[in-house]
Amino acid sequence: MHKLICRYHMASDAALHEAFTRLQPICVRLAQEQNVELVDSLRQTVKTLDRRAVSDLIEYVLFPLRLTLKKYGAK
Repeated sequence: MHKLICRYHMASDAALHEAFTRLQPICVRLAQEQNVELVDSLRQTVKTLDRRAVSDLIEYVLFPLRLTLKKYGAK
């Protein structure tokens, strides 16, 4: 039963593909050059995507944000 519940909460393949396709260029660029404009672009893009797809890709989305926080965080 646990597998059924987990599968129910996962995004469809189409939603995952769309989310990844739209997030990839922003995440790659943000990992290379951390700046506020790219963070805002990522935020705006995430708002338009299927929530389950973003949840399934959360580690991918958080990685460049962690780099940004390390660069601009409290020293």
